[in-house]
Amino acid sequence: MTYQLRDVQTNRVPPTVLFSPGLGSLLQGEADEIAGLYRAIVAKRTGKLAASTSAYVTVGGRRHDRLIGKVTVGDGLEYGALHEFGSKSNPDRRAAKDLAEAVAIWKGARRT
Repeated sequence: MTYQLRDVQTNRVPPTVLFSPGLGSLLQGEADEIAGLYRAIVAKRTGKLAASTSAYVTVGGRRHDRLIGKVTVGDGLEYGALHEFGSKSNPDRRAAKDLAEAVAIWKGARRT
């Protein structure tokens, strides 16, 4: 007996769910948690970098068809990106990667 192969039909999540207030509050809570982890990890010589952390929900996705949670750090600080990503031209300025560490901790907590 032979069977014809067909593409598996995917069930798309309706836009009413992708833009729902419930999803927005869930994403906001997760983004707030990551921001809190970042604030706990980042070096605090002046405290400005930790204070610059913000978490919010916005429209995103490849087709801008869903809500996404975002965490930004270093907004308004000239050294924010240098702290997080380091400098190729100055090897003494290594990347701290604190935000990546906060996300890794958050992902690890979700596995248990």
